[in-house]
Amino acid sequence: MRLLVLCWLLVLPLLVSSQPAPPPKPDSAPGVLVMLSTGYGQAGIDSYVKGLYEVLRENGVRFNRIHIEYLDLVKNPGEPYRHELSELLLHKYSDKPLRAIVTMQPVALEFLLKEARQLAPEAPALVAQARLPKDAVASGRSFHLQTPRLAFAGTLERALELFPRTRIVYVLSGSSAVEQERLQDARRQFQPWMDRMEFRFLDDKAFDAIEHELAQAPADSVVIAPGVNRDARGQVMVPVDSIVRIAKTATAPVFPVYAGSMGQGPIGGMVSVLEDEGRSMAQSVLALLAPEPAESAGFAVQTSKPVSMFDWRQIERWGGDWSRLPPDTVYLHRPPSLWGQYRGYVIGTVVALAALSALALALAMQSRRRLRAEIEARSSQSRYQLLADNMSDVLWVINMQRGALEYLSPSAQTLLGHTPEFLLNASLKAVMDAPTFERFEANGRARAQKYGEHLQQQRRYVDVLELIGQDGRRVWTESVTHFVHNAAGELVMMGVTRDISQRMQAQAEINRLAFYDGLTQLPNRKLLQDRAQQAMAVSARSQRYGGLLFIDLDHFKTLNDTRGHEMGDQLLQQVAGRLTRCVRAGDTVARLGGDEFVVLLEELNEEPSRAAAEAKLVGDKVLTALEPVFMLNGVEHAITASIGVTLFVGVADSYDELLKRADLAMYRAKSAGRNGLCFYDPEMQSIVQARAALELDLRRACSRANLCCTTSPRCWPMAASLALKPWCVGRGQAMDWSHPLTSFPWRRRAA
Repeated sequence: MRLLVLCWLLVLPLLVSSQPAPPPKPDSAPGVLVMLSTGYGQAGIDSYVKGLYEVLRENGVRFNRIHIEYLDLVKNPGEPYRHELSELLLHKYSDKPLRAIVTMQPVALEFLLKEARQLAPEAPALVAQARLPKDAVASGRSFHLQTPRLAFAGTLERALELFPRTRIVYVLSGSSAVEQERLQDARRQFQPWMDRMEFRFLDDKAFDAIEHELAQAPADSVVIAPGVNRDARGQVMVPVDSIVRIAKTATAPVFPVYAGSMGQGPIGGMVSVLEDEGRSMAQSVLALLAPEPAESAGFAVQTSKPVSMFDWRQIERWGGDWSRLPPDTVYLHRPPSLWGQYRGYVIGTVVALAALSALALALAMQSRRRLRAEIEARSSQSRYQLLADNMSDVLWVINMQRGALEYLSPSAQTLLGHTPEFLLNASLKAVMDAPTFERFEANGRARAQKYGEHLQQQRRYVDVLELIGQDGRRVWTESVTHFVHNAAGELVMMGVTRDISQRMQAQAEINRLAFYDGLTQLPNRKLLQDRAQQAMAVSARSQRYGGLLFIDLDHFKTLNDTRGHEMGDQLLQQVAGRLTRCVRAGDTVARLGGDEFVVLLEELNEEPSRAAAEAKLVGDKVLTALEPVFMLNGVEHAITASIGVTLFVGVADSYDELLKRADLAMYRAKSAGRNGLCFYDPEMQSIVQARAALELDLRRACSRANLCCTTSPRCWPMAASLALKPWCVGRGQAMDWSHPLTSFPWRRRAA
């Protein structure tokens, strides 16, 4: 019985696992779509989205129901981009139920009303930082505006509390429609003070004029700053940046109405916090996402209250009386209280007293262990001495005050050939050349001085030096050094030196293989690209032209096919030598691969015509240098080259673009009969691009069945003149192509 139960328990999981799992059900819970006008990285918009997202997540809305789209329409206002973006969004959210759509700023609202009007048309739109156009009602969608009222009056009250002698109020604003609406609201809020002080509205000025005027503002003035989005001259700016710029140059305190610029120069005020606005919008979204959503007729988007926020450093800068501000004011950069300032000192003192007590106890115990430690130290010193005398690396000690070697391990004789006794009595100049000795001595003095200034910092130094052996050979060494004080209190430098000659040789070989062609020893493609970028940077500073010559050997493949690759390699080596002799020392001759060479010319003339003449002169020299026959294993061989030339100045064009232009010009030279030189012409590029576009259209036509083959009879042309019946002598075929961008078909006839 127990055996049957055990078997059933083993088989039951297999039977359950063999049943096919039900397909996952799609998430049908409604979500919210947030459409933003700009791309990611705008501080104010990102702060708004942060507050919105945090509240939704805190209230249990899953992250896959919160859809945030950075439309980037400000940088890409073109119709093709907007059309493709709308199609992408319609496809993306075709199977995602949306209960609400949030748009921020006018550009996103306009996109929803025009291109994306079919996106969840039954979902209400919650509009932030934009006004509703008159034709929005005709779209059939319900719209709800978040209309936070900026606290212009509250900000002015805070300004007068700090500076009661204020007589002039500047209002920093722009000329856009939204800014004009805000300005009208400001005028209404400033109405109680209109008779008592002078208000100067700056919306009709260019930003440069505003900056100049506020840089000369009188002492009894303040600046109320909602910010400039578009000035009177049409210049578009980020409002936060405009406020920060004015705060740096104005001779009057700047009071913003948004918190985005706080901490960057403005003094503060009754500011609207965009993150709080986002949190308020999230509460409205939650009402729509509820199982029983709020009715559209009585629904209203929530707004946040302004906050009294000030920068303590700016209050002290302008001499304001902070005690007159409301008690709930938020201060930035306010210094801590007395306990906050000295809390660390008090705690540190208590800890120090406890540590001193523990130290006194430890000293009593340490005195008992000192004798034992001295005995162990003598034993350890003898072991270290034995190790130093028998290791392969060289140990040495230099007394920095006397400038002489105090100790040198016996392995120095193996490394340099000199005995330790000879080096202890001689100067280090015996194993170093003059520049190396001067550099070593200067580094030692500088490091010793730095060690004396920072005794608590134990630092190790690594130096690579080239020493001279007794037989005159050069030895690459690596020395690891540090500074200590000896028993007499003198500063000494201790070091360990090892032979790294093989490593340096290996590094040199790696560098050669990485940046030079193994056959011709010319710079390869990677090193050529680096030098070309350096040449373009130098050209940008000097405004002198540079040149790129793309050289391709004519009929080189014939030589390889007929006489073998060994003969081809010999020819490439001799060509490399002749090309190198045709250029200046500062120019570069490189091999890209196969039979392709590139000559990089630098510091040509500043005038294009003369620069072209200089480049042509080098190209003619190359063609002339290749005219004499080449001797390949006793066999004469003649070869020519086709050269394409392009000029450049500055870094406007990339290296790949220059190489492509020179390549096109080279093929132009080949088409002209080879053994010649041709400069790049922009018409070549357009021809190549047109041909590539035609090939792409043909491939698409084949895949979309836009090609149609038709046949028609061919009659004997003399039948009509001889009054005979039509005599069919054959049939003709034609290929018709219905091109999508032209109004007439393309036809290719075939007999």
